Amino acid sequence: MLSTPVPIQRLVNLLEPTSNILLNFSQVEAEDAVRSGDPKLVRKIDGQFAIVQKQDSLVRMARSIGRPMRYFLAKKVDGPCLVVAERIDEISEYLKTEKLENQFHPSYTRMVPAHYLVEIALVGCPDPNPSYERFFTPIRNQLPSDTDEIGRAYIGALIANVRRRLGCCFQEASTVAQFFLCCIGCCYSVVNRRRVSKHSLSQLMERLRMPIKRCIF
Repeated sequence: MLSTPVPIQRLVNLLEPTSNILLNFSQVEAEDAVRSGDPKLVRKIDGQFAIVQKQDSLVRMARSIGRPMRYFLAKKVDGPCLVVAERIDEISEYLKTEKLENQFHPSYTRMVPAHYLVEIALVGCPDPNPSYERFFTPIRNQLPSDTDEIGRAYIGALIANVRRRLGCCFQEASTVAQFFLCCIGCCYSVVNRRRVSKHSLSQLMERLRMPIKRCIF
């Protein structure tokens, strides 16, 4: 147990970088953005990602909503060790290899909240004391109450995202089809809650029909 704050000595990164889907940054550029500690720069990363970087005694973590990220602070003789992974069981298995499993309990892990830049500078007794700064700050209630206009904005944003992902990420037809079905399921869910009109959904179907057909066939 640490009686006074001590800098983090070691970072163990168990995240798989190839699981990131980056549409406008390379992996190195995205890592540099997180390392900078600048939320505005992290906000420019387009895609799904979970990234942790260490700079001297500072550890910075950021993720989008599509990728989970957890961390656990292990106590070692030579100083604290921060273990970062997607899942709790990955942290547990790593600690077993280091013979530190007696320190572990699932409730001791913490989830990095989506859309926040999390920074850990010092650790105290017994938990880390992170700071949180939100990098995704959309403006609420900026659209009128007209459901057709809301639908056009919603479906337009979805179409733009689908086109970026089809162009950058998906090479196999089966993956394209699965993603397309997921998008349609999302739209039906919104329509059923009466947040988007059926007319807007029909527009989505028509505008996506040919790009999806070209990718699959």
